[in-house]
Amino acid sequence: MNRIKYFDSLRLMAIFVVYLTHFIASFCPEFFSLWTQFPTSLLLEGVSGKLGVALFGVLLGYFAYISKENNSAYYILKRYAFFVISAVIINALYALQAFLTGSRISLFKVLIESITLDDDIFPTYWCIPIFFAASIFSYLNGKANVPTIGILLEIAILYKLGSIWLAVCLMGNLVARYQLNPCMDWLKNRMVRILLWIVLFLAVKRPECDNTYMIQGMCCACLIMLIMRGSVARKILEHHILASIGRQGMAIYILHPICYHSLAPLFFDWLKVLPYEWNFAITLLICFTLIVLFSFPTMAVINKATGLTGKLILKTQEFLQSKAASAK
Repeated sequence: MNRIKYFDSLRLMAIFVVYLTHFIASFCPEFFSLWTQFPTSLLLEGVSGKLGVALFGVLLGYFAYISKENNSAYYILKRYAFFVISAVIINALYALQAFLTGSRISLFKVLIESITLDDDIFPTYWCIPIFFAASIFSYLNGKANVPTIGILLEIAILYKLGSIWLAVCLMGNLVARYQLNPCMDWLKNRMVRILLWIVLFLAVKRPECDNTYMIQGMCCACLIMLIMRGSVARKILEHHILASIGRQGMAIYILHPICYHSLAPLFFDWLKVLPYEWNFAITLLICFTLIVLFSFPTMAVINKATGLTGKLILKTQEFLQSKAASAK
């Protein structure tokens, strides 16, 4: 499947929001007062790590729904391999960090936590099992061409059952169904688009709770639809540098906590001659730049390992099919 540049850039926006809020929470939580104090609250209220996760989830649901892969077992196993390989990398890095600081995380625990996609070692991995389940759910919806009413019913049931983030991911299925539908061409109207941008901007400004996450998911789905039919925002997001970094989204996500926890104290110390606000801003940007640089080789390893695993899955399938055919 060809890369869609503005989607890759949206991933970058999502991960930067996650990184920003995690960084502030770790090193200067008092800065969150900017989210509640006028006038900065007008811009920042509603911007949270969960908003970034919602955008990730909707994009994931979109791509899983439109997947052209006809081999369901291959798709599911390869997606699982992708998440397990990512987990092995970050859990191993945490185990190494623990070893260097005098603690210990056994290799057996690293292996088990990775295979089960658990977040005991790496708490930020909490959403990955949900993303894996959403990938399967959305893929099967796409293969079955589940109608809009069916997807809405699924979202309503999941919401009622408390599976908020799975419901948010399925909103990407709706984006996929309506991306080229002429009934949505009214979104091309400039005045309508301006009004919708304002509505979306205001709609996310709510206290964090399950209902807010659902609303943020809806807003992310609408945002994607607007950008698909836009010109200015889409042109900006199609910049090749933004898209190139955005393609490393998974690697940036898994690397960002361990990198800034290891590196930020060093930069805070080196830059202590500066006013604290400047020190904080420069350290935040330097750490993110280094995380991005580290993410390119990390993502290459993940993709290479996932590709090799995919080939192994296909060979295993072919072997089992030949065995079954010969048994007949």
